[in-house]
Amino acid sequence: MVRRVVRGIGSVLIFLGVLTLLFVVYQLWGTGLAEARSQRQLKHQFARELHHPIPHAPTTAVTATVSTTAPPAPPPTPTGEAIAILEIPKLGVERAVVEGVGVPDLKKGPGHYPGTPAPGQPGNVGIAGHRTTYGAPFNRIDELGPNDAIYVVTRQGQFRYEVIEK
Repeated sequence: MVRRVVRGIGSVLIFLGVLTLLFVVYQLWGTGLAEARSQRQLKHQFARELHHPIPHAPTTAVTATVSTTAPPAPPPTPTGEAIAILEIPKLGVERAVVEGVGVPDLKKGPGHYPGTPAPGQPGNVGIAGHRTTYGAPFNRIDELGPNDAIYVVTRQGQFRYEVIEK
């Protein structure tokens, strides 16, 4: 009788251990697969928008001039949609950045904090991302040092940021 109870408890504990292990595997690798699928869709959509001609845009060449003012602020983007492509060459990171930092947004990739300037606008841009799950875009962010480049492509242009201090 006691042997039967001990065997039953042992079986339950082994089952719970395997279940816990499967959950950890899902968190570390399964969420990365979901994030990769979202990233493919977001990058494809963003690239389509960048190459889509603007209706009624002039077809004549425009002369570029140097300006000390920032480009005009972009129109607000709905939460969860791509607003930029973030590239950190030193870390091998290239991810679509979505608007918003809620759980559903960060499951897709790095998210832009609403209320902070958009990438390319004056001020400090706030971008959040996971370090261990959902593709872990920022898992090696601590390796960045002074003068390391961070590139951002938005609908308004390409921007280069540099790390100032560690």
